[in-house]
Amino acid sequence: MGLLKLMPFKVAVPKPKRNRTSDGIKRTTNKIVKGKVFQDEDGTYKVSISMKNDPVHPDLLILDFTERSYDLTGKINVFSRTVDSKGRRTRFIRNPMNAKFMPGLPEQYIPFAPNWIVRGYIVTDNGTKKFDFKSLVGVDGYEMDILHPEDD
Repeated sequence: MGLLKLMPFKVAVPKPKRNRTSDGIKRTTNKIVKGKVFQDEDGTYKVSISMKNDPVHPDLLILDFTERSYDLTGKINVFSRTVDSKGRRTRFIRNPMNAKFMPGLPEQYIPFAPNWIVRGYIVTDNGTKKFDFKSLVGVDGYEMDILHPEDD
């Protein structure tokens, strides 16, 4: 008689955050890290990341870039792959419209250059740790005064 009939109700439980990117590459950390770009003897671009508090890698972690890092679409700053007579690369600063709709050829341009500090994620791609480039910070020793809203 006086019993209450319990109404079923749905509880919204938030889904756990996936630690994968849209193309299936797994992030090993959700924190943006900074590293310095260099070119090895074979001409391959790599990044060195300081791992100060990591007992496994006390000095530097050297990683290759992911394939997606070389994509020029939407990149405002791009660099020529060739060097001039003084050994410097030409940096092109493009407007956002050209960067989005006319990205350029990856055979001619790259979105980073040696001695530049870059921001990105450490990811695992097919069982190998790599660096997923997101944006430039500045030349080694200098910092550009720009915001990085897509990374934060």
